[in-house]
Amino acid sequence: MKNISIFALLISLSLCGCQTIVSVSNSDMMVKKGQTVKAFDSQMGILNLTTPDLTVSKALAEKCPGGTITGVESTLRKRDLLFVQFYDLDVKGSCQNPEVVTK
Repeated sequence: MKNISIFALLISLSLCGCQTIVSVSNSDMMVKKGQTVKAFDSQMGILNLTTPDLTVSKALAEKCPGGTITGVESTLRKRDLLFVQFYDLDVKGSCQNPEVVTK
């Protein structure tokens, strides 16, 4: 019986975690219609001592060559799992006047 209790405790500790939305931001509330572009980056940290270098600006700009991205909305989420934190950054915007890329 004692082994089952210890096993149940270990399982519950390994599965415990918490997800929080750390930051949400909008660059412009008046969004013009355009093609929606999205980018995503994910990294992990340890013991809240390391900060991830989440960069999506280049990936977002590559999806709208020669155009302007308006109405950018970003969401940073953090999931804690014992000593490790997982950071996810989602960014989306509206691409205005993109260049036509010919190959």
